[in-house]
Amino acid sequence: MTAITFDTHEFIKTLEAAGIPTEQAEATSVAFQKAQQQSDLATKADIALLQRDIKEAEAHMMGEQKLIRWMVALSIAVSLGLLSLIIKIAIKVLA
Repeated sequence: MTAITFDTHEFIKTLEAAGIPTEQAEATSVAFQKAQQQSDLATKADIALLQRDIKEAEAHMMGEQKLIRWMVALSIAVSLGLLSLIIKIAIKVLA
């Protein structure tokens, strides 16, 4: 995941304006950056990527479902054809 970016210079200046010494403001900025890098927050880009992956998986599954339907339909048709052939042969043999 990508880290959330922010203006460190502006962050430090804001802390300094609140009366925090420069060294402490800089250390706070570094600590904040490190904390952000270790966080597991999802960004909008992460969510968009996940949505794309889900749509691709759904499309793939739909294709597989169509193939399975065709295979089932074909096996039923072949089974019915064989059953009718067996019945015709049985009728000829028994007649």
